[in-house]
Amino acid sequence: LLLSIVLLRVWDPGPLEALRQKAFDVYQTLQPRVPAAKPVVIVDIDDASLKALGQWPWPRTLVADLVTRIAQFGGVAVGFDVLFPE
Repeated sequence: LLLSIVLLRVWDPGPLEALRQKAFDVYQTLQPRVPAAKPVVIVDIDDASLKALGQWPWPRTLVADLVTRIAQFGGVAVGFDVLFPE
């Protein structure tokens, strides 16, 4: 029975897919997803930062402190769009 159910899910015929999508739509209508309370925030290294802390590349300890501060303010994920030459 379990193998039959798994195979049916892998095969995913059109009527089953339509039923699954309709069930999802009904679920989203009854209990819609709550929007995230914290939107994406971009932390920019601007000219004032470069003037105060020196030219890039900054020491790794300074970058680590920046990441720590972002985490303290509720940051969940951090992505870097900079070049780390070493």
